[in-house]
Amino acid sequence: MSNSESRYKRVVVAVDGSKFGDKALSDAIELCRLSGAKLMIVNVVQEFPSMYMSVAEGMVPQPAIDDYYKAARRFSDHLLKRSLKKAQESGVVAETSSLDAPSPGEAIVEYAEKQGVDLVVVGTRGLTGLKRVLLGSVSRAVVEHAHCNVMVSR
Repeated sequence: MSNSESRYKRVVVAVDGSKFGDKALSDAIELCRLSGAKLMIVNVVQEFPSMYMSVAEGMVPQPAIDDYYKAARRFSDHLLKRSLKKAQESGVVAETSSLDAPSPGEAIVEYAEKQGVDLVVVGTRGLTGLKRVLLGSVSRAVVEHAHCNVMVSR
């Protein structure tokens, strides 16, 4: 199927370094390889609101938070470079973006909408019951709020 025949021209995939994110990346690469779609690979460096409160209260020193963000951004850069290489080795046109946001799900949805993508691919950890309620679900948030189709890789 060529790109002119495919309903997907621009696909975004969210990666986080987990086996679930790696599966989503592999699925997105294969879909883009078959359809000729452009792949946009994103990683979210999550902000922690509780850290801001702790800083305000003097409980967590600012240098510790700065170190967290430096390490998180280094990891994000490494993950995105690795993911881009995998896509390019498969013959897929791809680009990467690191997003800073308090909510990964919201960041992915906003990015996808701004970029005018046709499909979002996310992985799922398959959480059920209380774990899902307590931890929330990035894939669930994307499915509920995305303006386009969403593929959840398992």
